[in-house]
Amino acid sequence: MSYNLKQYLNKNVLIVLSEGEILEGKLIGFDKHLNLTLEKFIIKKEEEEGNENETSDNKPVMNIVRGDLIVFLGEVDTEKIYKLNKENETNEKYNNLLNKINDKNYKFYKSTKNMANEREIKTWMKVYQLRQHENKKRALDDKDNNEYNNVKKSKN
Repeated sequence: MSYNLKQYLNKNVLIVLSEGEILEGKLIGFDKHLNLTLEKFIIKKEEEEGNENETSDNKPVMNIVRGDLIVFLGEVDTEKIYKLNKENETNEKYNNLLNKINDKNYKFYKSTKNMANEREIKTWMKVYQLRQHENKKRALDDKDNNEYNNVKKSKN
């Protein structure tokens, strides 16, 4: 797999680690074990109290990332992002997104636990009630049919 990383050399990449950290920086080297060397990187880590970003400001700082911690690696197309940002500056949704990005208490990454919202819970409660009602109705129908058959048999 490491031979595929040649296309990312000296380009901005985004790396997701198994610990939940997200690194963004310039890939300047790698080895056969997928250990990566980044330059001018940004660490984005979500904590319980809010998002915390640590940045290396224009200093030629290098970071070595262990290969077995990497979950995802992809190129960040900065030119495309810049063009999209220019096109969407007047867009209200884009401005709302920027406000959320700047808000340190806003969490972008949601929990992967199976959590249902209030509307889903109410919907499934209705389904459960309808099923219970149908089961009772079926039981009554079966009981009525048996009584009807018994009456018919006794008349004959």
